Amino acid sequence: MNLSVHPTIVHKDSAVIVVDGELDISTVALLDTVVFPLLSRGIRHLVVDAKLLRFCDVCGFRALITMHTTMSATGGDLSIAEPTPALLRLMRLISLTSSSVPSTPIKVYATVSHALRHENDRPISLLTRAERPDVPPRRLPVKAGCGPGSPNGHRRH
Repeated sequence: MNLSVHPTIVHKDSAVIVVDGELDISTVALLDTVVFPLLSRGIRHLVVDAKLLRFCDVCGFRALITMHTTMSATGGDLSIAEPTPALLRLMRLISLTSSSVPSTPIKVYATVSHALRHENDRPISLLTRAERPDVPPRRLPVKAGCGPGSPNGHRRH
């Protein structure tokens, strides 16, 4: 299993970490070695850019919960930006079945810039369909025999 974690401090108390690869029991330690030193340097707001996260198991997500709980205890927070549909499903399953879900939920944003601005502080479940990364765009059904040029279509002359 491979994981790379790339931190960027974007403000004196805020950072973004790009998580690329697979976050599971065998790679959680790498995430810890990057994140916890950031916290000791005064980072209180951490955005996890998850768009490159190809896999996350329960152990990986519990590590994020632990980080969020630690940060919340000191007035900070951890949020997730650009989660994959699989990560969103895992988050929903864990929130339905686990007693270890934090009392302050992890906020999820459509983009890193939304997370950094705390845009509207809306969790992803309240975003519009077009803003949500877990919902494929709607395709309008095409009916055969309708429209200009078809035998049943209407043409204006």
